[in-house]
Amino acid sequence: MEITEINEQELQTWLVVLRATHWLDQQLARDMMKEDKVRINWYDVLIHLQHAPDSARGMRMQDLIDRVIISNSGMTRLIDRLVEEGLVVRQMYDDDRREVYVTITEAGRKMVTQLMQNHQKRIKKYFLDYVHDDEMDVIKAVFQRIIESNSCTPVE
Repeated sequence: MEITEINEQELQTWLVVLRATHWLDQQLARDMMKEDKVRINWYDVLIHLQHAPDSARGMRMQDLIDRVIISNSGMTRLIDRLVEEGLVVRQMYDDDRREVYVTITEAGRKMVTQLMQNHQKRIKKYFLDYVHDDEMDVIKAVFQRIIESNSCTPVE
């Protein structure tokens, strides 16, 4: 196997992206826990469910796992907690008995609505305030190209 080396500019670019995204993830999670008393992975699951293509049916567990950075067992435990809190329900459908679907409840929708405003303010404060309008499309295009080229789950 041939080893492909990257040059200094490529390495520095990668390191900046890595540091920035790691810091942003950590800061947003800390702020949500501190200010809203909610773990960010709860919000992440709920926001995906709120925007599910079929809101009545919800999403397959596997689709949630593909979109939220969490292990299968971690997702199972997380969904267990969200069910206990009345924020989601698990369902199986006669036409697909092999798959477990998760659907957001009205209480879950209410929580997302309450969290969304603060979360969006934090995204603006920590990220968007530093990106110029003409850079938005470039950043989006680069990361969209990465997603599409590597068969990642698309952002909806």
